[in-house]
Amino acid sequence: MECRLLEIAPDMIPEFYWEGGPQELFGGKLRWSEAGKGCVTRADVTDTSTGFWVTDWELVLDYDARGKLVYRYDRRGPSHRGAACITYVGESEPVELIPRETLVRVSLARWWSAGDYPEACYLMLSGWY
Repeated sequence: MECRLLEIAPDMIPEFYWEGGPQELFGGKLRWSEAGKGCVTRADVTDTSTGFWVTDWELVLDYDARGKLVYRYDRRGPSHRGAACITYVGESEPVELIPRETLVRVSLARWWSAGDYPEACYLMLSGWY
């Protein structure tokens, strides 16, 4: 996989850059819900809340159960239950497909809690290059 990040930002700190699947993000500290949402809890705080990821598979535009725009990562098919589901929060008009080996900007949202779920920071995608 070509490292395009080094072309864009040659001084990027390696801890803020990942290649591969979503399980590689944030030092492997993300936990995944049944709905495919990735998050970190207070027990697994990361060293950073923002970074860059070169995907090893395409990301397909979709909507989650609440109608929010998401990009799905799933090597088994675009609508497979349990696919990684990353909320899109970018300024640019979303594209239908982000090809594999694309550099994307990912971050963790502010701390949030609902009901019986533990307080967590959820994974978001805000751009691609």
